[in-house]
Amino acid sequence: MRVIDMIAITADLSKNAPLMSQEDDKLVNIGSYELNDAIITLKPAATGRKPLRHWELAVLLNKPEYRQFAVRIATSDGSRPIFGCSFKSGAIILH
Repeated sequence: MRVIDMIAITADLSKNAPLMSQEDDKLVNIGSYELNDAIITLKPAATGRKPLRHWELAVLLNKPEYRQFAVRIATSDGSRPIFGCSFKSGAIILH
């Protein structure tokens, strides 16, 4: 998924919702991102750290030069692309 697509599909969701990803059956807080070439990788938050909020990520990524970049999620064995999201218990879960 590209940055512009991610911003579009999450536009109607709560701006203060925490961002999470699902790895196996475990929900993982997203705490930061890393920029490499034309890929942005969302990284898990350190243990005990709060997740990024939806508005924080939108502000960080909403730059014209980032809009066509691919967005991926860091996992324990590399990274994977994002295909969509769901809204559960007040959090945005990226899939």
